[in-house]
Amino acid sequence: MSAAAPIQFGSEGSGIRGTAGDYPLDPPTLLRIGRGIGRWLTTQPDFNESSASALFGQDTRVTSPMLMQALATGMMAEGITIVNAGVLPLPGINHLLAANAGKFDIGLYIGAGDEPANRNGFKLIGRDGYSLSRVDEGAIEQLIDLLKDNRMARSGSFKRYSLLPASGLIDQYMAHLTGWCAPDALSGWRIVVDCANGAAHKIAPDALKLAGADITLTINDTTDGSSINYLSGSAHVIKDRKNLVEIVQAMDANAGIALSGDGDGVVVATPGGKLLDGDALLAIIATEMKSADNLPDNAICGTPRSSKMLERFLSKQGIDLLRSDDVLQTMRQRGLRIGGYPDGRIIILDDTHNSADGVYVALLLGWLITYHQKSGGLTLDEIAAQVLEN
Repeated sequence: MSAAAPIQFGSEGSGIRGTAGDYPLDPPTLLRIGRGIGRWLTTQPDFNESSASALFGQDTRVTSPMLMQALATGMMAEGITIVNAGVLPLPGINHLLAANAGKFDIGLYIGAGDEPANRNGFKLIGRDGYSLSRVDEGAIEQLIDLLKDNRMARSGSFKRYSLLPASGLIDQYMAHLTGWCAPDALSGWRIVVDCANGAAHKIAPDALKLAGADITLTINDTTDGSSINYLSGSAHVIKDRKNLVEIVQAMDANAGIALSGDGDGVVVATPGGKLLDGDALLAIIATEMKSADNLPDNAICGTPRSSKMLERFLSKQGIDLLRSDDVLQTMRQRGLRIGGYPDGRIIILDDTHNSADGVYVALLLGWLITYHQKSGGLTLDEIAAQVLEN
């Protein structure tokens, strides 16, 4: 994006991305964007300056604190209090916004998914935990443009901001991840966890252990900020699973769990060398939901890139595959329970989940596998064979 280009948010709530330090992710532009977001909040019908606040979260990229500080400074100049949740997966911000019932007016997540460490970005999340509408993003874009030549005086009084993460928020998200299952729900499930050197580096192993999983090894769990997604994580494992499979076999583990850099996606490697990507995981979980009579309209939502394998397998189970460029929007419009992407972002919508969450999907898969194996069911490799070789 050139210096002359207007600020524009991407499609499907993907926010703004680029090379950290270059336009539009240079500090002066980020400050202006922060002011535009803050100014937009002041125009909302329910705006209350005394309580207006934004919830920030970030991944481990070395440039994420810089983006956070510049955006936060701009928002503070418009009278918005900033609350920092610290490093946590993107779905943690989605959940905390929805669970805290209007306590926060908006959420900002600093990160760039599966992109390399020199890239970064941010996305906006509404107080309900869902991405802002294109109408709202368009209004913010207009305000950012008006601020380009400093044609608008600052509004509001300066508010609070601390680099230190607010207490209790990560614990709240952790309780959300694990509160649905017994402490020994994953007992006997031996796994290797690849954290992509990213946002889930601590939460994923902790949550899986709390649910009873036996983590034989955690890999790629550094936080140095320069190695996120480097030869690690779900995007890498989709391209080359050899190393993870070898570790799983050497550790005599039941599965290798590879998370995305911002923690919203997951893929799984089996001891036999098979890869369960997003399509395969969709097939497994959707089948279980149908068996439990928990799959509205016997349908799920994928993308135009969803595989023929997924479509064939679901058809045999009596499940329809809808394809959409905006999976979440289609799910909400049609009242669907599950959908997702081949890269491992699986969205489950229910009373407590509102976004793709790689850690939750890993926990759910582990529960399904251990539940069936305790009653003499199939191994993960056998389940994978049924799905992948249909």
